[in-house]
Amino acid sequence: MLSGKAFTNGQGYAENHLKSNDYYEKGKSVTGYWLGKACSDFGVQEGQVVTDKEFEALRNNMNPVTGEQLTLRNNTTRTESITLGNELVSKEISNRRSFYDFTMSAPKSFSVMAVTLDDSRIRNWHDRAVRKAISEMEHYTSRQEHKTEDVEKTGKFCSAYFKHDANRSLEPQIHDHIVIFNATPSASGNNYAIEFGEFYKRCKYITAVYRDELAKEAIKGGYEIEIDDQGAPQIKNTEDIIRHFSGRTRIIEDHVKRIEDEIGTVLSNSQKKLISFATRGFDEDKFKSLYNEAKNGRNWTKESFFNEYLKFISRASDSGLVEATTPDVIENQKKSLSEEQLMRLEYILEQSIRREYQMKTEQSERISSHNLRESMDYSKDHHFERKSVIKDYDYFTTVLNHSLGRGTDLKMMKNYLSYMMEDNELIKIKDEIATKKHLEQELNIINYIKEGKNKFKGILKKDFNSSEKLNEEQKIAVNEIISSEDQFNALIGRAGTGKTFTVSEIVRANIENGYDVLLCAPSNGARDVLREDGIKIKTDYNQPLTAKAFEEAVSLQKLLVDESLQSIYKANSLIILDESGMASLKQLNDLGVLARKNNWRVLHVGDIRQHISVEAGDAFRIELKYSDIKRCQLKAIQRQKKTAMKGKYRQIAIDLAFGRIAEAFNSLDNIGAIIEVKNYDMYKKLAEEYIQYYAQDKTVIVVNTTHKENLLASEAIREKLKEKGLIRDERKVTVNIPLNWTNAQKTEYKNYKPRMIIESVRGKDKGHFWTVETVDPSKGLVCISSKGERQTFIKDNLKFYDVCVPKEIMLGIGDKIMLRTGEKNRTGELINGEILQVNGFDSSGNIITNDNKVITTRKFTYGYASTSHKSQGRTTESVLIAFDRFSVRFADKKTAYVAGTRGVEEMKIFCENKQDLIKIDSKEGDRKSVLELVENKRHEISENRKTGIINALSEFTRKIKQKLNLILGYNKQEHSFSKVINFEEKLQPGRYMAYGVD
Repeated sequence: MLSGKAFTNGQGYAENHLKSNDYYEKGKSVTGYWLGKACSDFGVQEGQVVTDKEFEALRNNMNPVTGEQLTLRNNTTRTESITLGNELVSKEISNRRSFYDFTMSAPKSFSVMAVTLDDSRIRNWHDRAVRKAISEMEHYTSRQEHKTEDVEKTGKFCSAYFKHDANRSLEPQIHDHIVIFNATPSASGNNYAIEFGEFYKRCKYITAVYRDELAKEAIKGGYEIEIDDQGAPQIKNTEDIIRHFSGRTRIIEDHVKRIEDEIGTVLSNSQKKLISFATRGFDEDKFKSLYNEAKNGRNWTKESFFNEYLKFISRASDSGLVEATTPDVIENQKKSLSEEQLMRLEYILEQSIRREYQMKTEQSERISSHNLRESMDYSKDHHFERKSVIKDYDYFTTVLNHSLGRGTDLKMMKNYLSYMMEDNELIKIKDEIATKKHLEQELNIINYIKEGKNKFKGILKKDFNSSEKLNEEQKIAVNEIISSEDQFNALIGRAGTGKTFTVSEIVRANIENGYDVLLCAPSNGARDVLREDGIKIKTDYNQPLTAKAFEEAVSLQKLLVDESLQSIYKANSLIILDESGMASLKQLNDLGVLARKNNWRVLHVGDIRQHISVEAGDAFRIELKYSDIKRCQLKAIQRQKKTAMKGKYRQIAIDLAFGRIAEAFNSLDNIGAIIEVKNYDMYKKLAEEYIQYYAQDKTVIVVNTTHKENLLASEAIREKLKEKGLIRDERKVTVNIPLNWTNAQKTEYKNYKPRMIIESVRGKDKGHFWTVETVDPSKGLVCISSKGERQTFIKDNLKFYDVCVPKEIMLGIGDKIMLRTGEKNRTGELINGEILQVNGFDSSGNIITNDNKVITTRKFTYGYASTSHKSQGRTTESVLIAFDRFSVRFADKKTAYVAGTRGVEEMKIFCENKQDLIKIDSKEGDRKSVLELVENKRHEISENRKTGIINALSEFTRKIKQKLNLILGYNKQEHSFSKVINFEEKLQPGRYMAYGVD
């Protein structure tokens, strides 16, 4: 795995760290070698031994031979004020980063076999894999183009390369340090600082290059390989030994958790690196004594806690090197293993050598073009199912992970990408890739709107009397939409602006004028909200025909695939798509095709600031951005009561709706509606609030960013309910948790493990599930049904199943559950997202609900909390929102907006660190479209042309001035150029022509 750390000084780093193998061995040191295409540019020779003098010169931005400064910016400093404890102090901060130390670490099982078992082959395999990865990394060396805010690829760096094989705990750990100095030569001949961000964003890709090559060599060497949870290849049957030799990792992880628990935020990679450095030779007992003594009675701020904690780690650690010999280190590693473990490792080594010998007589496996194409297609299908535009390094990373162990030829891989571009499959602009299919779908949607202009006869104002309950902007929207002559129209409304009531009037107008109306929504949950709205319309407004249209709402997918449903709606029918922002690009394109075919009118209703589809394409946003679709907007937010939260809630909702997240959070904090609590106590506090609302018989929903948070919140709420006797007779129940794999992932046998669940999502078997027993790559998945019957599934059919993992939860009478699937059984229809209350269990263990439904599916979870996606469209009296230190990193403006606007009377936010909430304000949550990718390229070309024209005119003017001076004998020291132009009447036209001027 590749990781990196920046050094702004680094004095003594080579002597104290790089030249020592993480322990001191008298008379021995690690020799470093120069590596990189820029070595000769900077006065050293690639492949030669690194000397202290050379290293220090390059660290100080100097050529070690000539003494010349390499880059313009030298190691200057600046003074900054920082808080230490309760004091504000000044500190000198370096302006220039001297070098970056990138570390490539071998998977632990490889280190054990190479060092402890002395398999020298692995060291050679590791070397080859590192060289291949670093060569690819060097290819992306770049420098910042300050004029264009772009980067120029230079493809050259100078680095010092050191090999180590142990960590500070003297555990086997092969890792190489590649110290890259902060200078690169450009095509202009000047040296510039390296844009290291280009390396960091490709860390996963470079790691994949290394792992693929290492796995290939190991397989050729006779080892059996399996993939661990981090995607790294590991030697088979060594899991317990990996854990045994990961003590140092556990020390670092323990300290990271302690600090994060205290400050309530996730540490950065650089902070974790500092902990790694500080814990060398760590003494736990000494640390506890120092820390507890210092912490007693003191209250460090969140800002100062990390630095204070780091001081005590350092004081409890021996930063010096343990004195040992290599044979002693290896002997102690062996002694730490059990006799069985050591014998097992020796057997694994012996078997690998035997298999390698057998394979030498056979042709060694190289990745074939067919296999490469298969991996390229897999990556394409996997990524573009859910995104329209991706980074090329993400695409290549997936290719390498899919073909892990084949030693993919990187040049061949990139050539295949070029072939796919030539075949019009893919579009590549700089480091971004898109599919032509998605571009065509985006263009189709815009074209359908254009072709549908002035195609229908609108409803005249005199033919419909709108409700007096409409406000002015709602009334305008209703009149404009029903009178529109266009095939496609849009109603855009922020959360709580009364879209539903406005739509109900549009429905009524069409029904009263003899037009059929069908309402649909992209998700079953949004469809069910429409059906619930139908009940309210019937009750509150006494409009049974309008209500019926809402109550008969269907999912968009049903409309797209059900031909019998389509046949009901003739020409001029109105199709209303609610929550249009959640429709995928494919769905909106397919709806356009059907509308043209059947001559339907279509009304898109939604809000582009709310959540988008899981599948690729922010279609509604693209439609509004690039087409001239007729649109009406509702802006006046009415959901929140004027008096709610001291009269502040409505303005907070307005701020959330218009993307002013920081302002909204600041207002919430000022009235005490943001509660900061650390760790699991945050969920306990949330549960206390929930119980208060429950006791007052108020409707309340709990909204989280992730399903993991939902489970934690639900467990805390259940504890409170059990204390009050509201949940009883608990039992263990197994539920199926969906893994949300893409179709590409579902068709890969190697992704499956025994005990996983596959559940049918369509046809007569919908809801039936099977447990994976074995995986046979030549035959398929051998599974067992709930009745004990075996069945084999082949990859082509697996995309029609959901892949789940089983999980045991406690469930009792009085519990609430939320269904995660929709189906019909003998007791009625079960709706995805429906919340039901447990009333008992039948003899088979199935849940019986309060309304006597029997729940035979196992795809459900607790019904006390939901993600913001699930909550979209719902309205409640109060909403409780939680952001733990992990999920807040993935939250965006859409999350905050949707969650925060569900309430009518009150909202509260629970978090571990208030400062983390502000980061949400910088994340829009939109996905780039192919049209935006192409548009950006056109803009860049336009800007380059503009710059080129300006430069050409400037050069042209210079030449004219030069020639005129020559013709007139003009002395530029005495006269201005404008005076020369005034001499025009003295010159004959032909003389201008000689210099290209008419």
